[in-house]
Amino acid sequence: MTMYLTDDVLGRLDLGPTPAEIVAETCGNTGYVVTGWQVGFPTVREVTRPRALGDGEIDDTRFVGARVISGEITIDHRVGGDAQLLFDALAPFLSPRRRPRLHWTVPESTQVRSAIVRGVDMPMVVERSKFNAIVAQWKCPSGVIEAPVISKIVIQPSGDVEEGRHYGAPADQFGPYYTNASGEVGRQYPLSIPAGTRIVTNNGNSVADWIITIFGEVENPTLTINGTTMSFDQNGGETINAGSSITINSADRTILFNNDPTQSRYNKVNFADWSWDDFRLQPGMNLVGYSGDVVGVTSSLHMSYRDSYL
Repeated sequence: MTMYLTDDVLGRLDLGPTPAEIVAETCGNTGYVVTGWQVGFPTVREVTRPRALGDGEIDDTRFVGARVISGEITIDHRVGGDAQLLFDALAPFLSPRRRPRLHWTVPESTQVRSAIVRGVDMPMVVERSKFNAIVAQWKCPSGVIEAPVISKIVIQPSGDVEEGRHYGAPADQFGPYYTNASGEVGRQYPLSIPAGTRIVTNNGNSVADWIITIFGEVENPTLTINGTTMSFDQNGGETINAGSSITINSADRTILFNNDPTQSRYNKVNFADWSWDDFRLQPGMNLVGYSGDVVGVTSSLHMSYRDSYL
């Protein structure tokens, strides 16, 4: 198991391996030894009410809240140097002012998980002259565990031109032959998707939020995810000229021209036809489409997201 923290200002701090990995010499010692760790399950935001004139209750619960991540970290001054300096190096990552990203792997796995956290507590337990422990505790306000790497896709409808079917070529190049029950011979072709559409895979086991930026030149753009459509066709529609953009953030639920908080374009979309939850990426494959009434050659959609986990 490995564990480390990253922050735009503080940089990276390796919290080190477990004691077993140190004995096996499978990891380098950083002065910190993780002796115990707990990733809590997010709190459930219950929405219930008694069932009128009957037993039981009506349960409309759907969402979760924050989760707590805590662990015991022993200071190994033999490798890391001065014990107080090791404590001082970790403390800023638990400051309530900072929102570092905590990364970890569990034993016998190479899969890295991460979460944006906020420090809660960090007592240093001094019980002996050597190898004292720090009990660190963070809160993950979003409750979301994510992949450490951002996934990105680009859709450019003007550049997505389907070649069509090829005939008179070897079957192994453009689909194998098949013979049906009646003995008729035909060709098999791989599944294709329309121009301006991409399959986006969320490798996690929970819904994932995203940030999408639509660059001009385009008139009345349309975004479709898994059959739900956001169209900029209300109140006169929206034209994005070359050099301008609209940024849509599914987590913050904002639609901003040039990503400017003072220039919302929420009133331009058909918000009465959908909810933000409809647009979140489901676990597995998702179909994302981009189009417009008129799409220029400079226009494209850029989507970024992280695989998300419970």
